[in-house]
Formats: sequence, C-alpha cells, structure tokens
Amino acid sequence: MPPDRLHFEKHVLKNGITLFTHDHEVPFFELRVLIPIGSVHSVPENPGGMHGVAHFLEHILLNRSQKYPEKHSFDRFVMLSGGYINATTKPFVTDFELRARADLAEKAIPGFFSHIFEPLFVEEDIELEAGIVSNERKQKERYYPGTTEFTHYMYTQWKRDQLYSLSQSLGAESDLKTLTTEKLKAFHANYFQKDIVVFIGGTFPREVVIEYLERVPVQEIRLTEALESSSWGNRSYHTHSFRDIEHTIYMYGGITGELSEAEENGISFVGKYVTDSTHGVLYNWLRKEKGWSYSVYFSLWYLGKKGGDWNIEIPLNDDRNVEAVRKELHDRMLSALHNTTEVHVEVDRLLSDQLFRFQTLQERMDTAVDMYLERKVVHSEEKLRELMSRYFKDIDFLMDIYRRYFTPEIAGEFLALPQR
Repeated sequence: MPPDRLHFEKHVLKNGITLFTHDHEVPFFELRVLIPIGSVHSVPENPGGMHGVAHFLEHILLNRSQKYPEKHSFDRFVMLSGGYINATTKPFVTDFELRARADLAEKAIPGFFSHIFEPLFVEEDIELEAGIVSNERKQKERYYPGTTEFTHYMYTQWKRDQLYSLSQSLGAESDLKTLTTEKLKAFHANYFQKDIVVFIGGTFPREVVIEYLERVPVQEIRLTEALESSSWGNRSYHTHSFRDIEHTIYMYGGITGELSEAEENGISFVGKYVTDSTHGVLYNWLRKEKGWSYSVYFSLWYLGKKGGDWNIEIPLNDDRNVEAVRKELHDRMLSALHNTTEVHVEVDRLLSDQLFRFQTLQERMDTAVDMYLERKVVHSEEKLRELMSRYFKDIDFLMDIYRRYFTPEIAGEFLALPQR
C-alpha cells in the first residue's frame, strides 16, 4: 500500500498548542498558523475590540517583528528567495501562510513566528495601513456581501446571508482613524490562546517548530462573537431584473442550520450528482437533450456555527424555458436518486477521481486545514474513502437528505432576468 497522502501526525505541545506535521520529500515546506480570532470577534465587548480590528491587525503583523524590525524585510527575504507569505482574516480565524525553501527553514520559521507573536507596532505604519484598508473597503462596499448587483441581491434579498456588516469586517472610516498602538496591542493579546493550531508539511526541522511554539505563553481565552444567522428574504418564486447579467438564470437553493459531517457531505453529493457533467441528470437534460444551457452549477458553503448555504444555478437561453425546468426539476432529481446503479457508478467515479488528488503539498495542506476548520478533525485518505462508500451508496440516506434539504417546501427559488 502506498503511504497515505493525508497522513498528518497530531502533536499537543506542552502549552496546549496543537501541531499537525506532514513529512513529504520536497525541497521546501509550507506552514499554516491558525489563530482563533476572526471578524466575528471585532466588537467592543472584547479586550481591545472594535470594528475592523481583527483584519487590521492581520495587515500590521506582517510589517515588522522583533527578529525583523525593518519594515517588510522578512517579506523581501521570503519573496526574493522564491517563497510566499500571506495572511487572511476569516470569520472565526486568522490564517497565516508561509512557503519557503527547505534550506532556509531554520531562519524563515522563527522569523514567521516572530511576526505573529512578537510584532512591532509603529504609529506611522498604522496610519499608512489605515489608508490601504480604507481602499479595500471602498472596493467592496457597493455590492457587499456580493461582488455584483446579481450576487448582492442573492445574499441580501433572496437570502439574508451575511455574517456581519462590512464595517465589522473592515472597519468604518471613523474606526480606522481611532486605531492606536495601544488598541492593537490589547487586541493582539487575545492571540495567545491554547486553541492555536499549526500545520507544517514538506521538509522541515521539527525541533525548531516545536521549540519555538512551546515558548509561546498561552492561556484559556473566551471572546464574544457577533454574527448573524442566515434567513430567507423572499423564498417564494419570483423574478428580478439585473443590469449586470446577459442571460436568464434560474436559481434554486437552500439554507441550513449547523450540520453533521454526514449531512454536509450528503448535501454536497446530491447537489453534484444531479448537476455534474459526467452523468448529472440536470446537465444531461438541459444541455445534451434540450440545448437550453451551457452548464449547470452547484455550490455549497458551510461554516459550522453559521450553518450552510447551497445553490443550484441554471443559466438558460430563454426565460420561456423556466416553466419546464420548474415543472420537471424534482421528478428528474428523484428519479436519479432512486437509480441505485447510477448512484453506485457515481460513487465509484468519485473514488477513482481521488487517485488524481493530493498530488501536491499545497493541495494536501489546504485539504487538511479546511477539514480542521470545518470539523476540528483531519481525516486520512482511507477514512475519506470509507465515509464516501458508507454514506453515498446508501439510497435511504440520500433520500432523507433530499427530503430535508432539496424539496420545494424547504428550498427557495427565483428567476434572474437581464434588464432590457
């Protein structure tokens, strides 16, 4: 048997920080540090808290540190040697990412950790970064939480589907003007939690990673979270016109609460099974039989405490075709789910498809991190295959998923029309 490509060894360090390691023979390493602080924590109730502070802090931390006090000197060291460094503020976590050559690891790893845990705050950097974040917010504010008129409507009128305001995420202009070194230091103190999780893969000095992380002083910290739950704005079938689309789009989708792992995977399987281009019943009908659509798209977004959101998007050549789609959609989906032979063929196809996945270190790291962020667990390849076979070949399980999430009594729909 070949080695499991998703084998991550779990270590709980002396101070409680969790470390996952993945040995892989490549001349570089990838490092991810997950700090359990995100935009949901950017509220005044938390120490140093205010709107936009988590995201702003993420920007500032990569400027200077005790090991690299000259601004952006660590960035230059990493990038000029062909590496990569970045950070992202997510709803519940700030995700720091480093990729560097293995021969530079003993310098790059402590340097990266120093930016996260030993930053230097300089007033002139704060003033400059405020302008950068202000520009970032202005680019997003017109259609937030979407990126177009169409997606803005989807997430505010069809579904009320946003975790928090843009101001909570990025800070209003008034928030950015009041940020100080003292406020950032106070909020940065929240970083030192036992819930920190670190992933490292490739070729790396394990002892350097462990030695540094075990020196990080951490404690139990519980912060206030401010986030909204998704809800329907207008679930009933209706039409709406948009200036930024060129064709008719039929949208069918749903909102879920918190899901078990089986439920999340079941929704994903059903949605992809009926829409994929291999033998998806909706794809075959609308493209191959009717020629009404180029493709059919399924998406599922799931965020633990936030719940889930899924959509089937069907672009159509003519809005006169929509009644046929609405009339036949569910009969065709049910027929496909009752077809035990085709369901098993699809599961076997997905199992075969897994052979082509996890070829790169980045894909392995991304998969492991995503699993952890969703479920606080990292499954092996073998476990993923076992779960796929167990759940997806069970027709009763799939029908239960359909009844609870895909029926017209549960889901919502609308027709997007180009403005003429």
